[in-house]
Amino acid sequence: MLGVGFLLAFPAGAMADIVADDNVFVGSPFTLNPQGRVDTLVNQGTNPHNVTAQGRGPDGQPLFRSATISGGTPDPTTPVRGTQYLATGTYQFSCTIHLGMNGALEVGNGGKPVARPDIELTVVSRKLAKVAKKGKLVIRVQALTASNDVAISARLGKRQLGRKAGLNLAAGTARKVALKLGKKAKKILRKRKKAKLSVAGTVPFGAPDSAKRLLK
Repeated sequence: MLGVGFLLAFPAGAMADIVADDNVFVGSPFTLNPQGRVDTLVNQGTNPHNVTAQGRGPDGQPLFRSATISGGTPDPTTPVRGTQYLATGTYQFSCTIHLGMNGALEVGNGGKPVARPDIELTVVSRKLAKVAKKGKLVIRVQALTASNDVAISARLGKRQLGRKAGLNLAAGTARKVALKLGKKAKKILRKRKKAKLSVAGTVPFGAPDSAKRLLK
């Protein structure tokens, strides 16, 4: 178990881990300074806990969040992802497992937040017959900033034609992705003379993007 000495090991103004004991966050509010760093949840209790921001980010998910971890293990720690994007301010969070287990994270003025993931999509494919025959829709995914775990999907109306996830792109790079279509999707497209397809892309902690193209 981690003792008080662990909590005092951080110099004033430095980033201290978010520490949980059984059903309480010990030492809240916690400080994140400098900005631009991924904080850590340390579970020094025995019950499982997590950190989940009460505010929402551009992806519609909590601004920052951690996995749920149990204490009493050799390494009772886990990253609190999303804190690297936070600007100066105070952010409330809770453990979703235990009602009333709340805390606050104070982000200081030092440093600079990491740029949030930012993607742009373009439908490259133009010929409907070619897409229907090969069963592949080519989409260009551009990352204006570093963007990991990007997921893209294509639809015709409400019907999903295909999906691909787990794309990682460095800042300023682009990739053409051949989205594989299912048998039913190919069959539907072969019966059409034209089809207006929509594609959507999501990336954790960043805003989603979408694009459309009429294939003929």
